Amino acid sequence: MEIEGIPTVVKPNLEHCDKHLEDLEYKVGLITRDIGLASGIYTKSTTGVIIGAVGAIVLVGIPIILKAIIG
Repeated sequence: MEIEGIPTVVKPNLEHCDKHLEDLEYKVGLITRDIGLASGIYTKSTTGVIIGAVGAIVLVGIPIILKAIIG
């Protein structure tokens, strides 16, 4: 029985959020791979490998942080 004037609560669509989070993690993984490969190829030195590794760690950390924030 619904009482007039009392707001009802809508359950959140967590499946929709999880799908977007998985898509984001996949895309960040692709970007991480591309940046790591490109920086290693263009500089052709240990500097490129270091830049690629740091970039990969930063970009892989983004979905981990988002997952911790979103839940």
